[in-house]
Amino acid sequence: MEEKSQPLNIACYLDILSRRRWYIIIPFCLVMMIGMFVTTRLPKLYTATTLILIQPQTIPTDYVRPLVTTGIETRIGNISQEIKSRSNLENIINHFRLFAEPEYANMHMEVKITSLRDRIMVDIFKGRQSYASAEAFSVSFKGENPEIVADITNYIAEKFINENTQLREQEGLGTSNFIEDQLNTVRVELEKLEQQLKIFRETHMGGLPEQLDANLRTLDRLQEEHNQKQETLREARKMLVLLNEQIIQTENFQQFPSYSSTGSRVSENDPYVRLQNMKQELEDLKSRYTEFHPDVVKLKVMINSFEEKIIDNKDNKDAKTASSEKTENINIVHVERISSLNQQRNATRFEIEKLESDIQNLTSQTAHYQKLLDETPKRELELISLSRDYQNMKENYASLLEKKLQANLAVNLETTKKSEQFRIIDHAGIPYKPSEPDMKKLFMLILFAGLGLGGGLVFVLEFFDSSVKNVKDLESELDVPVLSSIPRIYSRKDLTYKRVNLVMTTVSIFFAMFLCAGFGLMVLKGVDQTIDMVKRLAG
Repeated sequence: MEEKSQPLNIACYLDILSRRRWYIIIPFCLVMMIGMFVTTRLPKLYTATTLILIQPQTIPTDYVRPLVTTGIETRIGNISQEIKSRSNLENIINHFRLFAEPEYANMHMEVKITSLRDRIMVDIFKGRQSYASAEAFSVSFKGENPEIVADITNYIAEKFINENTQLREQEGLGTSNFIEDQLNTVRVELEKLEQQLKIFRETHMGGLPEQLDANLRTLDRLQEEHNQKQETLREARKMLVLLNEQIIQTENFQQFPSYSSTGSRVSENDPYVRLQNMKQELEDLKSRYTEFHPDVVKLKVMINSFEEKIIDNKDNKDAKTASSEKTENINIVHVERISSLNQQRNATRFEIEKLESDIQNLTSQTAHYQKLLDETPKRELELISLSRDYQNMKENYASLLEKKLQANLAVNLETTKKSEQFRIIDHAGIPYKPSEPDMKKLFMLILFAGLGLGGGLVFVLEFFDSSVKNVKDLESELDVPVLSSIPRIYSRKDLTYKRVNLVMTTVSIFFAMFLCAGFGLMVLKGVDQTIDMVKRLAG
């Protein structure tokens, strides 16, 4: 007969639980009691937490830029390392008398510091967006004494605030001092460049690039004046030659021929007619030449001579005076004429000397200004180099001066506590429930362990049990159909045993539920609080 697998139904499972109930109830209760006992004996650690808000700068950054540029996460990490340093942890151990119990007498300081460092936790909270900067962070500490744990947590929080304030002030002062040192260095360099630029301008005064136009105009004026002086010098030299000739002619001057009574030569040799002709000729020469032209000068001298002679002739009332008087007058005229020409010659020579001296000075000045003009491109390059270095240094100095003012404002911002600050929102309170061990996880672990142990025993027993439990098992085993079955007949003793067994089962189930409720109460209220409550109820 081919076997067919029959699926187990609920009644079969209930029958197994009914027959094997003690293998489930007893291990469950034992595991639950062991778990509760272990829970009361496990070392309890309490965790205190304080929340610190990162308060932003109260004054807009458009007006005062902060000097501290390190990120808040980096700064919190640096402060955490400072707080977790060996020296600071030793101070905490000594101040709060940690590890003072006898069992810690032989513990090395390094172990104590490591244990204390592992109990300090810092968690940073960011904004809604993952890339937002930190807005707050919490400081937590674990320990066995709730009051000491709360005090240490508040101490660490205050330490965070103080360290952050000191760190910001130190960074601000350090930046300000650095900028001030740089400012002093740049000021010294700027003064050196100013002195060099001043010496350069004083040394090359007159040949600076900005004086180029003035030098060009001066050079043109000197050249024009030089040309005029040269022209005047040439005229004076010609005048000197003419005067020398006139002096020679005057010294060799002969008397004019006598006037005939017949008047045949009056028109030609009459001094008045000749003087009038000479004046007309002079006007004609002036219209074509300058005053210094030799012909003009010569003609002027002749006119002056004739005018003097005419005056002398007027003074002579008797034209037929003795020849001795006439000869004497002529000699006087010649002497005065020669003296006048000598004076003019001396004046001309003095003028020539003065013109030559002026021309020499003009030549020297022209050469000087020409040299300045030739050296102007070189001086321009040198001045551009000095001016560029000076301008760059001046701009650098102005920039550093502005940064110095900003640094002073930022330092004042730090000292007046108007910059970014840490502010405690919630001080750490005394914890009443231990954070370790985790009672919820421990409760679930013991609960599943008790049920798993009972279920495992039932599974093993059923797996190795070969007895026949029902008609179907018998038919399957013997391959013979069962015609009828006789139910079990209970005696009075069996009924009594059954009733007692039922009562004990009920009591054990209630006891297991009581254990679960007690464990759950320990999870909710805490071990010590639950024990105190049980003691009060028992009392």
